[in-house]
Formats: sequence, structure tokens, C-alpha cells
Amino acid sequence: MAPPPPVSLKVVNLLLRVLTAIFLVISVIVLTTNSVTIGSIKFHFNDVYAYRYMLAAAVIGLIYAVIQLIFTICQFATGVTNSFNYQLDFYGDKLVSYLVATGSAAGFGVTKDLKDAFIALVALDSTDPVDEFFSKGYASASLLLFAFLCLAVLSVFSVVLLSLRVLTVAFLVITVIILSTNSVTIVSQGNSLKFHFKDVYAYRYMFSAAIIGLLYAVIQLFFSISELATRTKNPFNYQLDFYGDKIISYLVATGSAAGFGVTKDLKDTFLALVVLDSTDPVDKLFSRGYASASMLLFAFFCLAVLSVFSSHTIAKHQFS
Repeated sequence: MAPPPPVSLKVVNLLLRVLTAIFLVISVIVLTTNSVTIGSIKFHFNDVYAYRYMLAAAVIGLIYAVIQLIFTICQFATGVTNSFNYQLDFYGDKLVSYLVATGSAAGFGVTKDLKDAFIALVALDSTDPVDEFFSKGYASASLLLFAFLCLAVLSVFSVVLLSLRVLTVAFLVITVIILSTNSVTIVSQGNSLKFHFKDVYAYRYMFSAAIIGLLYAVIQLFFSISELATRTKNPFNYQLDFYGDKIISYLVATGSAAGFGVTKDLKDTFLALVVLDSTDPVDKLFSRGYASASMLLFAFFCLAVLSVFSSHTIAKHQFS
């Protein structure tokens, strides 16, 4: 009998199973109710082979998701996981995720091509019915994609913490690059103003938060790779995970909040008070501000999830 996984992992596993089932149920409902009348022609989703495949992928995925959800609830209630469940998780999640991913890809592809073909080749009194029909196609494909993402995370659960470390580094690197290269020349009434991110104190704070977070994330990534390779963990790493993830996540979150706030207020102020020959430079400058703040926010989400895992890990280490 295999040992039960940590409680935090079981909770995340259960939530992902629930989300997968919800996305697939909505995808099936949206797709099966998708029909439109164009002129005298009744057009239904099953007239499109790619939509049939998408429905088949969603239904198979839904059946699998419901079965796995039942198993996961039983495991959560009893605290026991047998070897068959590990095999089902390993092979089932991968196979069904590939099926769902291809269904989603087929849906996006055929929706784009068919919509363009209809508008170009058919003389329509109104494009509204066509827009509604294909918008439902996009919605169904998107939900299938979300279900795939949940299954993909479940299929690589053994390396999910390392994946989160990698994502944190990636988001912070992108933040630093976008913010540090953010400058613009604004022309107002014949005068040129050179505007750089360092001219805004909130952007300086956001940049500092991103740099500190990046240094921490790189160090943690190195430790995570070492632990994965050696299968051993130094007691110091438990403390670093527990305190470091929390402190840095708070720092990164406040940096992101500062970035969103100052970008919104400064952009409105510029547009209201400064006579501009063109608003394009202002849009570019503050769009990059929003992009940097968004990347920092994504990094915070990764660190927040890691913080939950590190809290459980250190408690288990101390009381074991």
C-alpha cells in the first residue's frame, strides 16, 4: 500500500479535479446548444466535424474527470491511496489531457476558418447570428483549454513545485526587462519631454521588488533543482521556504499593487492636464506599466501557492 500524499497536495488535487469537471460540463453544454439559422438554413454544431471531435473529447474527458473526482473524494475521506490510483493518475491524466488539448485546438482552428469563410463567401443580411454561433465555438474551445491546463498540472504533479519556481523566475525576468526599458518622449506644444520609469517613485519600488524577488527566485530554483536531483533536503531549506516565500510574496504583491495604482492615476492625469500632440506615446508608456505590474502579479500568485506548500512542509517536518 502506497503512503498517502500530504494533505495540501490532496486538497489541490481535489480542487483541480473539480475545476476540470466544471470546465468540461460547461463546454459540453455550450457546444451542444450551439445552433443558428442563417436565412433559411439551419446550422448546428454537429454539421462541423471538428466540433463533433471537440464534443467527443469533452465527453470522454468529463467521464474520466467524474471517475477521478469520485476516487479523489474517497482518498481524501479515507486517507488511503492504492497503487491502482497512482497508475490511473499517471497514465490517465496524460492521455486524457492530450485528447482534450487536441479537441480544444480543433475547436479554435475550425471556428476561426469557418467564421472568415462565412463572412467572405455568404451574402448575409446581418453577421450577428454568425458572431453568436462562432463565439460559442470559441467559448467551448476555451473551456476545453482550461480543462486541459488543469489536467496538465495534475499530470506533472510531482514536479509542480519546481514548475512554480521556474514560472516565478520567468515572470520576474519579464517584469525587469519591460520596466527597465520603459521610456518615452512626449511632445507637448512643441516641447519634448523625456519620460523614464525612474521618474516615478512607484515604478522604482516595483523595480526593486522585482529585482529582490528575482534574486530570491533564482536561489530557490537552484535549491529546488538540487533537491530534485539528490532527493535530499537540508533543514535550512525548510526555514528558507517557509519564511522566504511569505516575505517575498508580500513584497512582490505590494510592488504589483503600486504599479497598477500609479499607472492608472498617472495616465488619467496626463490625458486630463497635458496638451498632447498624440496620445500614442502615453498609451505605450503606461501599457508597459500595466504589463510589468501584471507580470509581478503572476509572480505573486506562484509564490503564494509555494507559500502554502512550504507551510505544510515545515509543519510536517517539525512534527514528524
